[in-house]
Amino acid sequence: MENSIPIKRPTVEIKSRFRSIEVDVYLRDYEVYLSTDTNKRNVFQVQLSKAATLKDLKRLACEHFNIPDDEDSRLKKIWYTTEKVFADMDEQLGEALDSFTSDTILLEKKEDGEWPKKEEWDFLL
Repeated sequence: MENSIPIKRPTVEIKSRFRSIEVDVYLRDYEVYLSTDTNKRNVFQVQLSKAATLKDLKRLACEHFNIPDDEDSRLKKIWYTTEKVFADMDEQLGEALDSFTSDTILLEKKEDGEWPKKEEWDFLL
């Protein structure tokens, strides 16, 4: 259309037997909770492409929760009673998080040199 602003969309390589590339048209909603916020009210909501990385999500969440870059923090996925700490921050969101389940994403930061205990974020289950 004339005089319209183009929307930038990334291309995503689909892992399958045959190499294919597709345009990521739809953004996905992500919610990140802070592990120390037990009332579950302070949630960071963002729309990102599945081609964005965990590093991108963590950076945005840390900005939202005012956590400095030099503070030790990490992202964790919680699904029912299962938890997974993300190690590869360059992994794409489309690979790291299942788009068909309701993964809860938790941002943890070290307090007094220790990560929060499960009981501290049990309110998310």
